[in-house]
Amino acid sequence: MWLVTRGIQGINEFRVGMKDGVLGTWKQLTPAYPQFHQDDKTTSLLWTEFCKDFSEFYDNYERDVKVYGDSHGVLSSKGIPLPNAYIISCIPWFTFQSFSLHNHGIKDYYLPSFESGKFVEEEGKVFMPLSVTVHHATVDGYHLKQFFESLQVAMAHPDEWL
Repeated sequence: MWLVTRGIQGINEFRVGMKDGVLGTWKQLTPAYPQFHQDDKTTSLLWTEFCKDFSEFYDNYERDVKVYGDSHGVLSSKGIPLPNAYIISCIPWFTFQSFSLHNHGIKDYYLPSFESGKFVEEEGKVFMPLSVTVHHATVDGYHLKQFFESLQVAMAHPDEWL
């Protein structure tokens, strides 16, 4: 979650959003993520404000999950995500080659959505599927290339951010 959020901070086209009817670019995005409830197999949306320091973000994430993670409902008890929040989720039960999310016709929603899947190991390498849904009015293939290249570099060098 932190790596994806950090990766999209540096690409303006991923941070385009609408506020009060005005199109602009957010200074940074905040991840909003579903919190799975084992007891009834539902989810509640939770969010943790992004910060550049991984350890600080991780501590804040852990605190949010501990404090709000068990609250049920569409939204967690933390409340409505910040206006600069984008959706990032994980389906840890299976892997996939392709995954598509639809925004149900929300025409002025320009922020990306990310979905990861189950980690798999093949020939000594660990793979994780990652799907991204973007609004083509703001993000093109070139921007996706920039994002995936920066994500791959960060994943190959965890000593630089851990």
